[in-house]
Amino acid sequence: ACDLAGRVTPEAATLTGREGVVVTPLVPTGQIEIDGRRHEAQSLDGRLPAGARVKVTGAQNFSLTVTKL
Repeated sequence: ACDLAGRVTPEAATLTGREGVVVTPLVPTGQIEIDGRRHEAQSLDGRLPAGARVKVTGAQNFSLTVTKL
């Protein structure tokens, strides 16, 4: 989601606003899946179980930031 300098990558920018599904529990970090691709993510809503639906709100610290739907 971010490059080595911590800048948001173009791909991460296009994912903002998209919905995905938690693959590994977000405690608060883990993995989500969008369109069959896995992405590192951090929950802004605390712990989220696998299977929870989330929305991408942005990116920071090398991962996407998400909120629960």
